[in-house]
Amino acid sequence: MNLLQLERNRSQSLVQSFGRWTRSFHQSSTRNESTRERRARAVKVKNLAKRQAERARLTSDRPHPVLGLMDNQAGDQAWKTSKLYSVLVRQDQLHPELSGPEGAKESMSQRGTRQAAATPNSLEKVKVPEYLAFGLKPSTADHLLHTLPDLTLRDEIEDKSKMDRNWDMQMSPTATAVDVTRAIRHIVPSSAAYGISENQAAASASAISRIIDLRNANARGVAFENRRRCIEAFADPKNVVNQKGPDTGRPEVQAALLTAKIRNLWDHLKAHSKDIHNRRSLRMLVHQRAKILKYLRRKDPLRYEAVLPQLGLEKSAVEGEIVVR
Repeated sequence: MNLLQLERNRSQSLVQSFGRWTRSFHQSSTRNESTRERRARAVKVKNLAKRQAERARLTSDRPHPVLGLMDNQAGDQAWKTSKLYSVLVRQDQLHPELSGPEGAKESMSQRGTRQAAATPNSLEKVKVPEYLAFGLKPSTADHLLHTLPDLTLRDEIEDKSKMDRNWDMQMSPTATAVDVTRAIRHIVPSSAAYGISENQAAASASAISRIIDLRNANARGVAFENRRRCIEAFADPKNVVNQKGPDTGRPEVQAALLTAKIRNLWDHLKAHSKDIHNRRSLRMLVHQRAKILKYLRRKDPLRYEAVLPQLGLEKSAVEGEIVVR
């Protein structure tokens, strides 16, 4: 019993002495610090703080590396007055009901039910959509929704009148049973094939209207329409490549396409901040846009000066070091 007690007391004394030794070891760096080392450490902390303040001052004067403008109200106003902003189709234009308050928002199923219930009963009531998909022009959409159904109805009326005349000829008093049977075989399939009423034609035109409406397109369809608009707005109409279309390789066109893609990707990353893969893609697109604009500055400085406000960009967002965090 005494031996156990002695062993326990010895172990406790060893633990206490070891604790005092480790405590003095951890405090020795600060306690034994010389005046020269303490002053050097204070100067280092002061220099780091000064460097961070200088970096913050420089970044506050520079525009946002992604947006190309100052991230404030003035920068937002400059973007809204640019040519590219007026060209692009935005979600608040396509679906203004979804940008309202939570109580006023309309779901996709509710909008589909409302559109189906509002089917017109005449061709005159079918309207051409404000925003068209598939690169269609308003004149082409008007032909699809009004001219072609009207011609179909006219052909149907002419076919019915011809069938009625054939029936009268076949059903003459001198007609035989063979003539009547032959007339029925020709008339019944024709009436079934062309028996389209005006209400059915209006319903078909309304369905086509919903198909070509850009509001019912997916994100890929909206992106296709934005690319088409950028090419049409920034391409030189005088420079046509092999009579096939505008010059899509023009630096202004490429910079506009990249800026539209960058803006779209930036809106996505604001909602999904942990999407690391798209953040890397955004960084590559920003540097690619800067490279194209620097090439334009070397080739034609006047065009470079003119295209920057059209794209909603500042010089300092393109020139110099670009750091996308």
